[in-house]
Amino acid sequence: MLVPLEWDSAHFGFPVARAEPAELSVEELRTDLARAREDGVRLVYCLRAEERPLPEELLREFGGRTICIQVQWCRVLPEQGGAQTPGGSRIERFDESPAPEDLRRLAIEAGRYSRFRLDTRISRAAFESLYALWLENSVRGTLADHVLVARDETGASLGLVTVAHSSTGSRGKIGLLGVDPGRRRLGVAKALMAAAENRMREAGCAESEVVTQQENGGACRFYDAIGYSVRRRTRADHFWLENVTP
Repeated sequence: MLVPLEWDSAHFGFPVARAEPAELSVEELRTDLARAREDGVRLVYCLRAEERPLPEELLREFGGRTICIQVQWCRVLPEQGGAQTPGGSRIERFDESPAPEDLRRLAIEAGRYSRFRLDTRISRAAFESLYALWLENSVRGTLADHVLVARDETGASLGLVTVAHSSTGSRGKIGLLGVDPGRRRLGVAKALMAAAENRMREAGCAESEVVTQQENGGACRFYDAIGYSVRRRTRADHFWLENVTP
């Protein structure tokens, strides 16, 4: 079946749905996509295990394309934290709404390899507003328990990370992780991750989880280097059921 996505539909301005369960057969999915097209749905997300790609014939028939491979990384949390902040910088919690423009830019930077950025049918403005809203809802406590910001000695923002643990059981989750492009390779991301893991540990979490994209080679190498391992790879297909550019 296809599940209507009210929030996505309101944000993009047209009907959006998600294929569920992910294990639908090709014929079941074909039937659902045909019905959705008749009902006026314009965009359908289909997230399946990487080893179960959909046939090219089905993708062509319904305007589908594999946008990216999502990679779920996990790590058992050590008993004590690790990385220190780069010299002269600090990490602090941020909880003021609305978030300022510099933090909005960092949130958008965090999504530069997301399926919403890589799908060329989604406008740049729609992608940026999506990630700005993600940050805003994280600051307000809807999508995260903590928003942590790294700042230099002048107070300028170097990077941010969002952390959720209250609704995730024994596994904490990283939502957004973004570093100013001009401040990379200075240890900012490593320090932010260490601070995020400290919050998870304090909340009683045993594991940490973060999802990135296989196409983001730098992020994948980073998570591997700090002790994370791949738990799952998911193929993200988008079906555009109308030949109209949003």
